[in-house]
Amino acid sequence: MSRIKSNYPILGIGVAILAITAAPALGQGMMQERMSQRFATMDENGDGVMSSAEHEMHTGDMFAAMDADDSNTLTKEEFMSLSMGPGPQGSGPMAAKRQNMMKAKKASKFSAMDVDKNGVVTKAEFDAFSTAKFNSADTNSDGSIDLSEFLNKHAKP
Repeated sequence: MSRIKSNYPILGIGVAILAITAAPALGQGMMQERMSQRFATMDENGDGVMSSAEHEMHTGDMFAAMDADDSNTLTKEEFMSLSMGPGPQGSGPMAAKRQNMMKAKKASKFSAMDVDKNGVVTKAEFDAFSTAKFNSADTNSDGSIDLSEFLNKHAKP
């Protein structure tokens, strides 16, 4: 009986090591699942690919959701106020760090879209940016994006 009890600390260490080493893979798996679900919502007809028409419809809906004052332009505040992901994951310093990193990435994206640097993103600038992203994801140039292309475009470096 004491022999079994003495193995508990070793088992506990083994579980801890497994948890630490598996955490990144689990995180990637969860991210891939979220991205797969996101892709499914954009594949309106369920044919396994997102056509350029489906992409345009989705980006048009996103722009409209962010354009709070219906001005056909986005201010940085409008762009930053809409959350596109599942929201904060967890709490504590790591969650706060991730949130700050995502806000910085989103602010950088706004700057890249604001081609004329006037502080607002027009619908035309937003569409051009979105179309360029779509085209870069369409690696086989067939005018649509399948799940594999979508996941590759959104993979973490």
